Amino acid sequence: FKPSAKLLARIPIRKGRIRYNPNLPLEAQHLSVAFLHPTLITEVQPVIKPPPQGPTKRWNVILFLMESTGRGYVLDKHARPRGAAPAYAMPFLRKLADQGLSLDNHFSPSNSSPRSIFSLFARLNPMPDIRIYSMRKGIGFPSLVTFLGKGYRSFMVTPASLRWYFPRHYFDLRGPERIYDYYGVPGRRTAPGVRHARHEVEAVDYFVRWVERSIRAKKPFFGTYYSFVAHWPYPDFGKKYHRWPHTRKRWRYLNNLYLLDTQIKRIYDKVAALGALDSTIFAFVGDHGEAFGQHPRNWTHSRHSYNENYQTPLVFWQPKLFAKRLIKAPTSHVDFLPTMLDALGIPHNDVLLQGESLFQDRLRRRYIFLFGNEGTLSSVSRDGVKLQIAYKQGNKCWVYDLAKDPLETKRLSCAEKRFVAQLEATRFYNRYQRGILRSYNS
Repeated sequence: FKPSAKLLARIPIRKGRIRYNPNLPLEAQHLSVAFLHPTLITEVQPVIKPPPQGPTKRWNVILFLMESTGRGYVLDKHARPRGAAPAYAMPFLRKLADQGLSLDNHFSPSNSSPRSIFSLFARLNPMPDIRIYSMRKGIGFPSLVTFLGKGYRSFMVTPASLRWYFPRHYFDLRGPERIYDYYGVPGRRTAPGVRHARHEVEAVDYFVRWVERSIRAKKPFFGTYYSFVAHWPYPDFGKKYHRWPHTRKRWRYLNNLYLLDTQIKRIYDKVAALGALDSTIFAFVGDHGEAFGQHPRNWTHSRHSYNENYQTPLVFWQPKLFAKRLIKAPTSHVDFLPTMLDALGIPHNDVLLQGESLFQDRLRRRYIFLFGNEGTLSSVSRDGVKLQIAYKQGNKCWVYDLAKDPLETKRLSCAEKRFVAQLEATRFYNRYQRGILRSYNS
């Protein structure tokens, strides 16, 4: 059954909520971007309670997108040598997480940047294919920039080159109005020992200037800063940021996260000094995780599909909109945009989203789906069953029970009766997602 681009085109952008239908034919799933079939969602109908909005309130939005930043490295304390007390690598971000909406079991939908960033902005899971669909020309799915409309100034700054690992063609169509990367950020300095990235602090300087300019102009804005500093080879920015000895890879990485934390505080303090803290939403998220040998031959991020490759922090901060809350249910990057739309009071059609707003008492989906750069498709269930199919290994399948085995040390057989429904749903999703993305894009 092939999805129909013509039928999808008739779905209104700004109307519609998902309703559970136990008698829905499986074929009908191919006519919806969102999950509708009982194979993929539960019969529970969540209570949705978005924050109240004033008639003329227009929020500024600052998205801090952190390259290669895993959840545990940010939200947990880490031991230090020579008897020093354990410490957070990002203490200021940890403070904001404790004050706002923090996702404790959050997954990037991919272990590579182009797919992950695409999902964050397009509210769609990536194509489960080795070829990176999100980097092709002609990808035109609506993004947060689309929903905000022309009344918003939008800009993005990054010290890295977007010619390298980024869905640039998609951003040319649906991204911020102004994008400044390695070739557009002023200054001559590069990251120490790394020629292909600008100096992180100078890139933040330029982003802060854009934020200040926008606030003084009294025009609402959506500003994105996309960092580089936590990416391999973890350059040394000096003793000022050495909370750990800069000798081992993991310690160098933690030091660079601390540098990143100081830059987040700089941006926050500038917004506060300009009197715009009460009108600004902050969001902080890693594009994907990072590995340091927790499993054999698993280093950096895109080689395997263990949790350290996928789990990232996602924090929303604006006390007027986001009550202090910790969510432990599995979430994914696709939940970012529907949550932001509800926070901003922007109407939208849930049938065109593969994520769910977090302004509800529970999530309706049965699984989140992940696709690894090495060709592994994973599904994670509500109760922590992680099923994986390795297509480049002859469709080999295995399961980790994360509730009992959070470190993923014991593989279970997909043939066990309790995993059959999840296996069938994962196989169906693999076929469905390939068709629905192409038809929706058409």
